[in-house]
Amino acid sequence: MTGTVAAPQELILGRYDRGRLRIAGRTTRFTMTASAQLRALLHPATTHPWPELLPPHPYGGGRTAYTRVTSEVVVELSVDLAVGGPRWPDPVRFVRVRGDVTVADLAREMRVAEGI
Repeated sequence: MTGTVAAPQELILGRYDRGRLRIAGRTTRFTMTASAQLRALLHPATTHPWPELLPPHPYGGGRTAYTRVTSEVVVELSVDLAVGGPRWPDPVRFVRVRGDVTVADLAREMRVAEGI
């Protein structure tokens, strides 16, 4: 995410591709309410699959500094699915935290969908 754990600003989103977590996009900037809600739930990660600085965006700009957090929180997003490719070219809208769904629930659903 961008910002700090005490003041989150945006989520940087990843998608798994052939077993590797790849950058897929980012959310729009959080409202103050969403930032406060996420601040209580996000925790710094001790390990993370991405480098300390993210590579430049394909359309220009420098490398992105970000805060690595653990993958324990499930959120609902609004995404334009009408685009192809591995990245969402437009910012994704954060809708809400899904306290009723766990990361384990999502992993189980993905295994079922993939027939594993």
